[in-house]
Formats: sequence, structure tokens, C-alpha cells
Amino acid sequence: MQRRSFVLCSTVAVLMVFPPFQALAIDKPEPGLWQFTKKHEIKGIIKQSPPKTHCLTEAKIDNFLDGMVKLSPKSTIGKGGECKLIDGPKIGEKGVNLRFSCVGKLPSNVTLSYRLEDPRHYTTVFETQVSIGKWPITARMILEAARIGDCP
Repeated sequence: MQRRSFVLCSTVAVLMVFPPFQALAIDKPEPGLWQFTKKHEIKGIIKQSPPKTHCLTEAKIDNFLDGMVKLSPKSTIGKGGECKLIDGPKIGEKGVNLRFSCVGKLPSNVTLSYRLEDPRHYTTVFETQVSIGKWPITARMILEAARIGDCP
């Protein structure tokens, strides 16, 4: 479970850093130096990671977006493609919603929601729902991103 969760979280982290917005007539963030703050929530326990910074250039954003606009019901993520897109992308002026169904040792449903509050701030919420025996568990990862200046 930990390995699969890591692969899935890593894949989704890429989606969160470079969300699918430009080519789909959605506003996009400004290029520059961005600070990302990640918070994990599971069963009432909250863990916040130290903030990290990344330089997002126009070229990085645009290059990634070219691949994102090709998402279709046949799209998969995860090592070996164990998660299939089942709903979305649902595209609005200020955001995108995606839903995946994952199979394997621990079947789960994954929802990714991206919201651009303004060109200098966005939020991405990644929610995973699994059942272990009779116990349903929901885990959320929230990524807050804010532009803090120009790239060095």
C-alpha cells in the first residue's frame, strides 16, 4: 500500500505543481517563484510539511499543459496504469476536477480538484477513499500555492 500510495501521490504531485489550465481556456498562474505548502489529513490528524519553493516558467507550464489536455476516459496514472480516469476533466473558468478509480491490492477512488483563486494563488485538493475491511478511510492532501516573486 505504501509503495502504491507513493507512486500515486508522486504522479498527482506533478499534476498539482503544473495543473491543467491554459489550453482549456482556464486562467493560469503567473510564471515566477512559487511557494508550495502541503497539508495531509487522515482521520482527524493533520500533518503540515515545511513550505517548498519552485520556479515555474512560462515554458514549463505550457509544455506540461500540452500533455494534460489529452486526458480522456482511457487515461491512466500510476506505475502500470492502475488508476483510470472515470470522470473529467470537468473544466470551469477557474478550475478542473478529475476522478480516478484505482485497482490493485487496495482499490480506491481518487479525486483531484484544482482551483485558481487568482493568477498568484491556487489550491489543489487530492482526496483518496479506500476501504480496509469494513472500515472506510478518507485521506486528503491539500496543496496551497502562492507566487512569492520572480525566479532567481
